[in-house]
Amino acid sequence: MDPKYGGPEFESIAAMGSDCGIGDLAAVSKANERCNALGMDTISFGATVAWAMDLRRRGIVPDAEVDGVPLEFGSIRALLASAEAIAQRRGLGDVLAEGSARAAEKLGGRELLTTVKGLEIAMHDPRQRTEFGKQVRISYATSPSGGDHMNSNLPSRSAKNTVGMCFFLKYDDPKLTEIVNAVTGWGMTTAELSEIGERSLTLARLFNIREGFSEEDDRLPPQVTKPHVSGVLSKVRLDASDLAVQIRAYYADRGWSEQGVPLPETLLRLEIVEYA
Repeated sequence: MDPKYGGPEFESIAAMGSDCGIGDLAAVSKANERCNALGMDTISFGATVAWAMDLRRRGIVPDAEVDGVPLEFGSIRALLASAEAIAQRRGLGDVLAEGSARAAEKLGGRELLTTVKGLEIAMHDPRQRTEFGKQVRISYATSPSGGDHMNSNLPSRSAKNTVGMCFFLKYDDPKLTEIVNAVTGWGMTTAELSEIGERSLTLARLFNIREGFSEEDDRLPPQVTKPHVSGVLSKVRLDASDLAVQIRAYYADRGWSEQGVPLPETLLRLEIVEYA
């Protein structure tokens, strides 16, 4: 493996390992290298391949294969072949290159998807009965780009996205403000920077509404609301009505209606009335 592509982190190991029934870390590292070399996101890649493997296992696409390699759970050859076939758009790889949500339109298996707004969710299980689990559930459901686990549905995170700052560096909002001011000379306050994040979120909401998204799209896929077949989460089922209450509370915090539409006073406060 070429060290210039780095090694896999948690998301990559889970997406291309556990999701695909593969426990060989060297194989997952090789798949990670190929994704990095080919410019593919490891979360969407692993989740899409795992979904396709599930289609074969369930008999929905019983002959699913890539470059002559059967798409079977636990197959290292299938995982590595998928990376090349998807990148080069060969055979079934051409369909899977569109991601699992679009592939389902041709292959079936929509009920098995783990996507929100067309994006495969990450490897943090939304069924966790913790505060972090609650944050992940709302983030997956309401993030403007889909199943995002980075809490980019919150103003402070949106502000970091807007100015191009890393989520993983250990600084709080005042430190972020200090850094932005040092680079730009803007002399902003922390509240003003947070408002930039709020404005970005609301503009993204307006964009999504224009493109046909609605509150119906702020939902978790049924496949990840079911209990696990074993383990500590085997009796945990997410309650759709409880999640809906949490989503409406999120809307209220943003100054949006119960249907997730930014209210006129919110648009006025954020000075974006003309974009509505």
